[in-house]
Amino acid sequence: MNEKPLTTSELCEYLRIRKSTVDQYNREGMPRFYVGKECRYLPSKVIAWLERRSEARLCPQESVTNPRKEISL
Repeated sequence: MNEKPLTTSELCEYLRIRKSTVDQYNREGMPRFYVGKECRYLPSKVIAWLERRSEARLCPQESVTNPRKEISL
């Protein structure tokens, strides 16, 4: 896989989002690396992260109930 790392502004254009959204995603752990003081993003890793993040929001893990626990009415 030989993909070009994107700058923040290129990522904004690629995903059609604002820089403030990228900043929020960075705080949430979006994969990135630094070249000097500037962030770079690999599109495949960002897309995979966004997909995992979306799946977690759409399908939260169901809580497991204890079938032996008595129900009190």
